[in-house]
Amino acid sequence: MKKILLPLFMGAVAFSANAQISNGDFERWDKVLLFQHPSGASATMSSNYETYFDNGLLNVTKEEVNGNSFVRIENIMGTENVQPGFFIFGKVPSEDMVFSAGNPISDVNMTGISMDLNYDMLDREGFVIVQFKNGNTPVGEGNYGPGTYFFPISGSQDWSNTEFLFDNPIDPSANTCVVALASADLINEDLPFAEGSFMEVDNIAFIGSESTFQGGDFEFWSYVEPLYVPGDCYVDIHPFDQNYQKSLDSYQGSFALRLNSTLRNDNVDVGYALMGEKNEEGGIAPTIALGDMTILSFMYYYLAQDDMGEAKLVFYNESSGSYTPVYEHSIELTSNENYQLIEFPFGNELEEQEIVATHMSIEFKSSIETENITAIDGSVLLLDNVSLGNALGLNPAMTKQSLRQVRSYPNPTMGRVVFNFGTNRAGYYRVYNQLGSQVAIREFSSTKEVVFDLYPYPSGVYTFRFFHNAGTDYARVIRE
Repeated sequence: MKKILLPLFMGAVAFSANAQISNGDFERWDKVLLFQHPSGASATMSSNYETYFDNGLLNVTKEEVNGNSFVRIENIMGTENVQPGFFIFGKVPSEDMVFSAGNPISDVNMTGISMDLNYDMLDREGFVIVQFKNGNTPVGEGNYGPGTYFFPISGSQDWSNTEFLFDNPIDPSANTCVVALASADLINEDLPFAEGSFMEVDNIAFIGSESTFQGGDFEFWSYVEPLYVPGDCYVDIHPFDQNYQKSLDSYQGSFALRLNSTLRNDNVDVGYALMGEKNEEGGIAPTIALGDMTILSFMYYYLAQDDMGEAKLVFYNESSGSYTPVYEHSIELTSNENYQLIEFPFGNELEEQEIVATHMSIEFKSSIETENITAIDGSVLLLDNVSLGNALGLNPAMTKQSLRQVRSYPNPTMGRVVFNFGTNRAGYYRVYNQLGSQVAIREFSSTKEVVFDLYPYPSGVYTFRFFHNAGTDYARVIRE
């Protein structure tokens, strides 16, 4: 992608000093290992994806007795409700009960399936489901739809080999078999689920067939596919349909962070990233130390219709290890055609309001969502090069001494505005709209006055930052 940025005319003026926020370029991504599943010929799915991301616990686990491994499937308490346990040699079914993936078969002469079982359903029901398919299409007869057999499990049983027999011959075209095991009746919504109901399973095998059920002895386990998260950045982790990605569509370097608003369960899930940490209570723990930095900058590229992204800045004052929020500022991110630079001189805001801040956090969202504004499915926000800077690299004392408000007139204005320094200055200036977005940059040399025309710009308050050979000045102008 072609990278477009307003030209920077520096002349003899020094660049501002920048401090890279840790992993603000999103080049470092950390691997997150999740949990293990039995290894076999089939893709697998389990309720661990729900419990792990709910409270960090697992309800499908590997158990061992005398060197023999088996699987335990159990209903456990989640954050709010009992989480039912299930494990599938295959993938979750569609609304019309078609499982994807499965164990390959070649000999369809099986008359049933057997397994070693130990269970206690606690006055509820679990089940075993077996589905035969040709590719991804169930074939043949069954007792629960085409090619599908449903066997309820109730009561309790100590370890015993149990057979589940099929009522009909298996269709000759079948080449795949899915087996699903559950410690609750998820199909018929056996609510409320009973905490503690469990089933332990080992040695799944076909009866009367030379086809083997690979992985059915539960001896070999391996980690499921890991997730990758941006280092030093908090994101909402979903096991599927993630609302963040590592994007190759970067402004600079190899990667950028992509946030997207995704329709999930009839609601739009907004992509979210925090440059900071979350504490155990879910609150923000700021990690960005300000030092003598006074300007936040980042590159963004926003693809959306009738939507806006957001960058929310929260400033904190640290005292004895505690962080107190002292100021907030939100920057609305509008759609654009390529990467755009945002520079927000927060130092001015804090100084004018006599606010002392030592740290900050940054929250990015792919959509703004309030009681009156609905997030839009499909909005995409790309972020890169999040950093802090200090104009001209001046130390804080010098910056404070040289930061002056330039005389501007007419103010308010319908168009042209004149800035008077009182003496000759040489340098450049940046113009920001009231959302904090840079809209212009200009160079000037050996002059007492600078003229800028606001006529082409919409009404609002504009901030001018002047960087010159005597320091840094600013002005705010109202465009009527």
